[in-house]
Formats: sequence, structure tokens, C-alpha cells
Amino acid sequence: MRIVDLTQPWGDRMPTWPQFASIEVTDITTHHRDGKSTMLVKTNMHTGTHIDAPYHFFPDGATIDRVPLDRRLEFVDRVLDVAPGVRNLAKLLVVKRRVPLGPRVAELFARLADEQEGVIEAEVATAAELTPELRERIERALVQGLGGRSVRLSHRVDPSLLGGIVIRVGDKLVDGSVRTRLRLLRQHLAAAP
Repeated sequence: MRIVDLTQPWGDRMPTWPQFASIEVTDITTHHRDGKSTMLVKTNMHTGTHIDAPYHFFPDGATIDRVPLDRRLEFVDRVLDVAPGVRNLAKLLVVKRRVPLGPRVAELFARLADEQEGVIEAEVATAAELTPELRERIERALVQGLGGRSVRLSHRVDPSLLGGIVIRVGDKLVDGSVRTRLRLLRQHLAAAP
């Protein structure tokens, strides 16, 4: 049997099925304690290759459901180089036909791990892309303002803000956007005699 490796590095140039969105890789933060990075990867099932490729490209191609369970579990053992507990969880998802829940399960585990390690998630929105220097300054200010706790910073661009910054940490929101300041000014002027 000949095996052809179709793997490729993740990136925005990875091929996708024509009508589907391309992959997005966002650097969320670097943990200062150990230097490790956290990234958010958004993709769809038609990015690169996927496990049901034979179904899409060959007449009478098999779907994953037609592959015997023992072969699917064998595949999990062969391709996942992770801790045994993680591998067993992946196998459980395969057996229970819940593989699509994998990303959500991983997200919930990551959230629990963050709570355990005291990492706080902060979301920043600006009207334009942040420079690396400004992102670093914002992250340092948040770490200082939160008593030195580690911060995982995610950023999104929202042109409707017009300028300024909006920061959300847990259930707290600091809105320093130009849009909100203009709205408040409009309300103030409308209420003036």
C-alpha cells in the first residue's frame, strides 16, 4: 500500500472549497511565564483536506460512517500524539459519533485550565488593526490593572467604533470608543435646554 501525505502547514494560504471561508489564525497571546503562544484557529470542514474526501471526489466514495469503528479508533491512535487521557476522550467522541463537538470540548477544557492557572481572558476591539507595540502596551496595562495576573488578549477590528478602544474582561466593559463618546455627546446636547 502506498501512503501519500497530504498534510500542509496551517496558514491563510491553505486551500479551501471555493464557496467556503478561508482559514483564520489569530495570535491571542504569549504567556510570559513560559513563552508559549495561544492562537485561535477558525476553519471549516472544507479547509485543506478532510476525512470524508473520498465521498466528495469519487463515485460511490465512502463516508466516515462506512469505515469500521475499529479502523477509526486505530486511526485515532496512529495520528494523535497526545496524552493518553486526551486520546481516550477523542476515542469516546468517535464511538459516540460526537466528533463535531471536539472543538467545543477543547474550548471548555481550555477555559477550565485558564481558571486553574489564573489566566484572565480579555477582548479588545479597535477601529483599526493594532500594531504589535500597541498590543503589547495594552496587554501590559491589563496585567498591571489586574494585579499581575496573566492575561490572554484577543483582538478584533470593528470599524464602526470610529476610533478609541473597547475592552471587555469577564462581565466588565470599558468603552472608550469614539462612537460611544459621540452618542453620549448627542444625548447630552439633545437634553440641554
